[in-house]
Amino acid sequence: MELVHSNPRILDAVMRSLGALIRRLTEQNADHVFLDLPGRVAKTLVRLAGESQAPMITIELNQSQLAEMAGGSRQSVNQAIGSFANRGWLRTEGRRIVVTDVPALRRRAGMNER
Repeated sequence: MELVHSNPRILDAVMRSLGALIRRLTEQNADHVFLDLPGRVAKTLVRLAGESQAPMITIELNQSQLAEMAGGSRQSVNQAIGSFANRGWLRTEGRRIVVTDVPALRRRAGMNER
């Protein structure tokens, strides 16, 4: 608080950061209500892929970590990953997930195309 009082411009950055955190948590909460687990896995992978326009995006994440982020068990996430791999949307390479079709994952997650 002392820092904010001594430099009021910091408050703007803090408020923006807090607003972004609230939006992300609200969206995650809504995802748990409106999306099934494969949809949440797809959305998590899209979010982790970020804004990259590369044809293949490597995500350094194991299935347990992905399960924690998507709110499911490792076994269920493994099934979703296997289903996505069978469709050609991604492949796994050890502890890496290589996303090969972000638009397909976006559609599965119910996200708008950009």
